[in-house]
Amino acid sequence: MRYFIQLLTILSLFLLQACSEAPIGVQNLNPSEFQALLTQEKGLLIDVRTPEEYIEGHIKGSATIDFYAADFKMKLSSLDREKVVFIYCASGGRSKKASKMAHELGFNEIYNLVGGFNAWDEAGLAVQK
Repeated sequence: MRYFIQLLTILSLFLLQACSEAPIGVQNLNPSEFQALLTQEKGLLIDVRTPEEYIEGHIKGSATIDFYAADFKMKLSSLDREKVVFIYCASGGRSKKASKMAHELGFNEIYNLVGGFNAWDEAGLAVQK
């Protein structure tokens, strides 16, 4: 029994070590954190809302790739995987899924806006119309 506990402890330590070396992946940020990184990092700012939503207002400098479009994954995969990617939608649901997809496609540094454009707008941050 003692041997089993020691073995389990050693395996647990190896798993913890392996997890700590995982790639950055997706980080969820609130609007102020998202804005701060946008000003510091050169990257791709992607709005995954529909074109109609985008026209009503968006974060300056963003490009739109409609999450619901049939070619969404193809368009996302055509982007430079070496760049930092900032993703947002209306409330955070689509951007969370898009961020996961970007990570699976090989993007290493992805930032998701928690609460999406609605939270950005409610925080009083700059909106382009």
